[in-house]
Amino acid sequence: MVRIKCTGPLAGALLCCAVLSPLALATDTLSLDLAQTLAASRSETLSAQRLEHESAAARAVAAGELPDPKLILGLENLPLAGADAYSLSRDFMTMQRIGLMQEFPRQAKRKLRADAASAEAELGAAELAVKRLELRRQTAAAWWDLRLAQDSLAALQQLVAPTDLLAQAARARLAGGKGGSGEALAAQSARLALADRLDDARRDLARARAWLVRWVGDAGASADLAAAPPLDRLPLGPEELLASLEQHAQLAVYAPMERRARSEADLARAATLPDWSLEVSYARRGPAYADMLSVMVRMDLPLFEQRRQAPEARAKALQAEQVEARRSAALRDYRAGVESALAEWDAAQRRLTRVQTELLPLARAEAAAALAAYRGARGDLAPAVEAQKREIELQLDTLRRRKELAAAWIALAYLVEPATAGGRP
Repeated sequence: MVRIKCTGPLAGALLCCAVLSPLALATDTLSLDLAQTLAASRSETLSAQRLEHESAAARAVAAGELPDPKLILGLENLPLAGADAYSLSRDFMTMQRIGLMQEFPRQAKRKLRADAASAEAELGAAELAVKRLELRRQTAAAWWDLRLAQDSLAALQQLVAPTDLLAQAARARLAGGKGGSGEALAAQSARLALADRLDDARRDLARARAWLVRWVGDAGASADLAAAPPLDRLPLGPEELLASLEQHAQLAVYAPMERRARSEADLARAATLPDWSLEVSYARRGPAYADMLSVMVRMDLPLFEQRRQAPEARAKALQAEQVEARRSAALRDYRAGVESALAEWDAAQRRLTRVQTELLPLARAEAAAALAAYRGARGDLAPAVEAQKREIELQLDTLRRRKELAAAWIALAYLVEPATAGGRP
């Protein structure tokens, strides 16, 4: 048996592939959750953002440490002329030097650099969450487009039989001398109009399937879709959504941005505090002379603070205030957007309910009655054709309403990551 040990991102990628591949092949249906999982496993954009976050987190580890020491190697006072030219030992001033130099930035500065780097890593995590939610949103839109395209085709196919019966009845009446050619032509026109609608529905279905394959791969080309999640419920209710706005991915990025800006402003102000370095070196001379030990201390002299450090500190402070102002404006805009989306979601539910429970059943009954009356020679063709047209239009209107409701649901369902939403899908 050969055992291979993998750790880190590679192990996660291999494990994800090992789990998802059999799962995708074993199931005959593709649920919305599985589609989103498959999309995440094959997203290059998500992988790139994850690597950027890991890079920032790695940089944060070293940000507060002392710089590496420097090795000093040198040759001093080597004669270039005379009897001692190029000799390393005959002139008393010639020395071979070796030493170490260590810089000591102030601890407060190192802490501020570490804080800024930590905020950068947190910002990377927040941006990764935004990318994950955007991917889930795009995959959900593709999944729902395919679901609605399938439903649209199925609904129109159910109207084929009544429309064919109407055309057959018109031809039968024409053959029996009880109807005119205009009636047969009108019935046939209604049948051809439905055929055009079916062609459009098949085209929309093929387009939707292609876009789902773009996100989830081959599983989207063959698997049937699982049951759709209910559109009248959100992972987080309206009150919870509005109460936790700052936890939403689009706004969560501002907290680390503001923290980073504040740390950078504090670091710019701390630039007036001088850093220092220590250098220790050993110099070897010729055998006739004593060796030397040197100790040197260097210190920054911020003598021109008003022209150098002060303007930079002012600029960083203004940037921090800018981030805070942008966050406040984004919060107001975002709240308005969420409230608007909730209103659209609520209205879309009411519109769909009216069509499904009132208008569509009435249109079906009217179309069935008109067809029965015409086939039984108790009614004219025109009312039957018009009733069929109204039923078709209401079927299509129902699907349009469902699409509007699905779009409103998607806009609200992926504002917060599932973990933040209490683990609900």
